[in-house]
Amino acid sequence: MNLKIYAVGSSSGISHEIEDSLNFIFDDQLPVVQIKTEEIADHTDGDLYVCNPSQHEPLLRYVPDNQIVLLNITPTPQFYLQIASLPKGSTVHLVNSQLPYLQKLIRSCEEMGIESLRFVPVPYMELPEEEVCRLLGEARYIAGVDRLLYEDIRRNPRYRKCIRPDAKFIGARRIPALTSIFHLVSRVNDIIRQKAAEELDTIRGQLMEGSGERLYQTYRKLDRELTDLTRLLRDANEKDDRLEKLAIRQLSRPSLFPDEGDANI
Repeated sequence: MNLKIYAVGSSSGISHEIEDSLNFIFDDQLPVVQIKTEEIADHTDGDLYVCNPSQHEPLLRYVPDNQIVLLNITPTPQFYLQIASLPKGSTVHLVNSQLPYLQKLIRSCEEMGIESLRFVPVPYMELPEEEVCRLLGEARYIAGVDRLLYEDIRRNPRYRKCIRPDAKFIGARRIPALTSIFHLVSRVNDIIRQKAAEELDTIRGQLMEGSGERLYQTYRKLDRELTDLTRLLRDANEKDDRLEKLAIRQLSRPSLFPDEGDANI
């Protein structure tokens, strides 16, 4: 059964993060292709597009709303503990591609009772390069999504040169929210059922017209389709324990900043 799912992000780091989450949720049984939002016009052949809420509007220009699933990915508790352990009065530069996520992250920190720190948002895709460099050059503590910090900031020659030698990175490992996962699995189930029904109608027509070897080949195809469908639906409905394993895997995943220790501060 042909099923194409796109993991869409504003940057390669975010799209890879979404791709990793989808591959784990579906146990690498469904094809997932990661692309950046700016590439969506060349990839309108998908069955489903999974993205962060901030990318919903840009995708709607090219993709029907019923083919888009929003995946809320949130930092693990470990990230907030790392932030809370910083010296009181410290300034933390929060880095992300867009400002809305940074505003949401600041609110989350405040809701966690982290009120003794000063947060400076650095939405690097919305600011001139010179301004991003200036802000990064001031930063003692740089926090944000670990993949994004590593791939889009620390490894980027445009910004790497701006970072002060004693800067400490605090990378947030993230996991999908349960409600997002349940909605995603439900949508995938709907698509699988729809595709199965369409293919079974085609096979039924072939059975009505065929005979001999053609009937046998059609029977074999029907058997494979039903076997695949049964497996996919069974796997999609057995995710409760996998969600817990996903959280554990994210918490135990090696740091992207190994030279700065496990705490990244």
